[in-house]
Parts: sequence; C-alpha cells; structure tokens
Amino acid sequence: MSMPPPAAPPAYGPPGAPPGYGPPPMPPKRPIGVTILAVLGILFGIIALFGGIVLLGAAALIAAVAPQYAGYAGLFVALGAIVLLTGILAIVASVGLLRLRMWAWWLMIIVAVLQIVSGIAQFALAPGVFGVPYGAVLWLIIVIYLIVVRKSFSSARPAGM
Repeated sequence: MSMPPPAAPPAYGPPGAPPGYGPPPMPPKRPIGVTILAVLGILFGIIALFGGIVLLGAAALIAAVAPQYAGYAGLFVALGAIVLLTGILAIVASVGLLRLRMWAWWLMIIVAVLQIVSGIAQFALAPGVFGVPYGAVLWLIIVIYLIVVRKSFSSARPAGM
C-alpha cells in the first residue's frame, strides 16, 4: 500500500505564483455614510442638472420675449452654466465615492467648499431673502465626515474596475 503524496500548499493568486503568495487583498469596506452621501450626491446632481436646464431655458425665454431685459438673460445663462457644472461634478464625484476613489474624495471636497462659499455669499448678499445658510452648514458637516473617513479611500485601482 502506498502513501498518498503530501498535500501541496493552497495556491492563492494567479497560476504559477510561488507558494505563499497569499490571498488577494480584500477590497476596502465602504462606510455606510459614504454610500448615503454618494446616493444623495447623485440625487443632488440630477436636481442641479434639471435646475441648470431650467435656468438656461428661462434665459432663452427672456431673450426672445423681452429683449430689453437681455442683461437678466445673461445672468440666467451664467447661473445656469454654474448650476449645470456643479451638478455634473456632483454626479461624477458621487460615482467615484461609491468606488472609494481618492480623486472622488478630493472632487467632493472641492464641490463642498464651493457650496459653502456659495451659501455664505448668498446670505451675505441678501440675508432677508436667503435666510440662515443651512446648506453651508450641511456641506461643512459633509467635509468633516469626509475627512474622518478618508482612510477608506485609495488611489490604487482594484482589478476589474
């Protein structure tokens, strides 16, 4: 009776890898807050896209119906372009946040800072119209949260993504 051959060490990794190569690294676990922030960022981006389109449409309507108010049309075009750009950036950053990309972390920080400055500027220019800048406070909380969970993001690109 012959003895069975000794069991080979488990082969982790690609074929032909040396023994003890080790299992592939586990992908980082996404914090639930990042998931919520990303979903809300996508929703915010979609709303901003529609808002920018409405502003651009209003500019075209003002220019066509009341040419004497062309200055207002130009203002609406500028605001519409800014809102559209913010919406696009928010959607791109949110998709990156879902994938835990470091560039998305930075992009969301930039969007948040722009939103904070915008909220404070609106309050400073017309405090009676805009009231307390709650949006700026919310974005400040988002920045703080992103700083807390920064270690969850990586600049390396996992395989298959």
